[in-house]
Amino acid sequence: MKKLLLVLLFPLTGFGQSYLDYSKVNEVTQVGDTLTVKFQYFKNPNLGDATLTQYDFQYNNKLLAYLSHDWMVASSSAQKARNSWNGYKFSIDASKGVTDFDGQYLSWLGGAANYAQDVDWTVERVTIQDATGYPSEAEFVKYKFKIKDKASSTYSDYSNLINVNWANFKEADGTLIDMTVGSSGHNLSLASIQGGDAGNVTLNVFSNIITNNIGTGSDFTYTIYTKADADAGINQNTPVIANGAFDNSGQATVTGLVNDTEYSVIISINGQREYLNEVVTVSDLALIFQEAIGAGSSPNGTNTTFDYAIQKILGNVIAPSGVDFQDSYEVLAYLQGTASGNTPWITKTGQAFNLSGVKSTFGDKNANGSATFSSVITPTDINKSFDFAHALNGDVNFSHSFQPTSVNAAMNTQASKVTLMSSAKYVPLNAALDLLSELKDGKVIFTIKSQVEGMVGSQFNIEYDNTRLQLEDVIFDTGNSMTNFSNHISAEGKIRVGSFDQNLNTTVKVGTPYKLIFKPLVQLTNTAGLVTFKVKEGVKADGTQIKFQIN
Repeated sequence: MKKLLLVLLFPLTGFGQSYLDYSKVNEVTQVGDTLTVKFQYFKNPNLGDATLTQYDFQYNNKLLAYLSHDWMVASSSAQKARNSWNGYKFSIDASKGVTDFDGQYLSWLGGAANYAQDVDWTVERVTIQDATGYPSEAEFVKYKFKIKDKASSTYSDYSNLINVNWANFKEADGTLIDMTVGSSGHNLSLASIQGGDAGNVTLNVFSNIITNNIGTGSDFTYTIYTKADADAGINQNTPVIANGAFDNSGQATVTGLVNDTEYSVIISINGQREYLNEVVTVSDLALIFQEAIGAGSSPNGTNTTFDYAIQKILGNVIAPSGVDFQDSYEVLAYLQGTASGNTPWITKTGQAFNLSGVKSTFGDKNANGSATFSSVITPTDINKSFDFAHALNGDVNFSHSFQPTSVNAAMNTQASKVTLMSSAKYVPLNAALDLLSELKDGKVIFTIKSQVEGMVGSQFNIEYDNTRLQLEDVIFDTGNSMTNFSNHISAEGKIRVGSFDQNLNTTVKVGTPYKLIFKPLVQLTNTAGLVTFKVKEGVKADGTQIKFQIN
């Protein structure tokens, strides 16, 4: 009866075994950190003292790099030895438990367990012998390892780092002591190790230049800095972590980044692209002018006419004080080719003003009503793909820019607002345009005919063959109160012709509002191929763009 009581009070494993425990001493969180592992002895008081303590363990050398070891033996008479074999892994005797350390030792002696070659593992053997028994709860040794980057290995985590293979603990008379693992468990593993090579990180850029086939994704480039450096202010001395170009679809694969590290990504466009001269047009002018005159929902002049917070940035082309008449004047001067004496932030060929940010929050409105842009990415094991949006300053109608999709980007943050706007005035209307080109009385007469009503403005960017033609005159028949403009660059064979009513109530007269007269410089038999259009659009009072289709 007494024997039964003892069995109930003391589990069999506790009664018959001593323990070899191995556990981490310090917390490690990053690749490159130093991990310290202690090996400790817990003696069962019912068993004899161990004068020989020998054990064999293996560590994953693809995830850990040996740095050093420190003997913790207090006795000055103890004999100590460490042996190491790289490229081996213990194959256990499957008929015995993996934590039956003394049983696995006997199996190894008998050949039922052995070592196989394995380049991922290194075997360590620790031997301590003394004339007196090793004290319970004393440490044998502390190993220090450096956490290696798993990206250079075939392992996806740090769940299998160190295992004890067998233990040969003996009393002075040679009796083998029954040994098993301590409370830390057989497999020492780590979780949530951050850092390391992020491998292939994907960036995607979104822009209406790509979506509407104006250009290709290869027109865009990326530059990546650490967030800390970017926050300190980017200048020519700021270290660049990575840079490069997107492919035609607008995608780039970036290498050399580190997991769990914050980076700032800046997206830019090739500023020499010819189509940048088509970014800011009369449609943008109409939206900027409408905002400048305060044509909001009340006569107080305090309500914005813009639908997105980002438009307050895109339309602010001259001063940081907000969109006003100075901005509308600068755009009008730009369209007319008039020098204003200012240096406006108007995107054109040779001068691109870029805005970029994470697509999901692009242009989100903050508490002050200003648009915000996050450039920060953090690659992780599970997130290595990031979408960015791009816009160009002056492009208030998003003809060449990404139109925000986040509900928080709208001035009115109702969930349906963005969906409504995306199908309203930011989607161009199509209208027919009749062009007539003829040789008459020794001149080439190019006539633009329109039957479109309700246009408060129009613009035509025209190119002509200046080796065969010379522009002599532009004739306007748009209505007496319309403001007309023409900007001629004869050296390049380009002319910009258009009209705009600054009161937003007079419209372009239907019929033949524009006629261009050219003098031939060579003998001509027909007018084919002499004149082409780059921009051909009108605009309504609310800013709705009209795209002309040539008949």
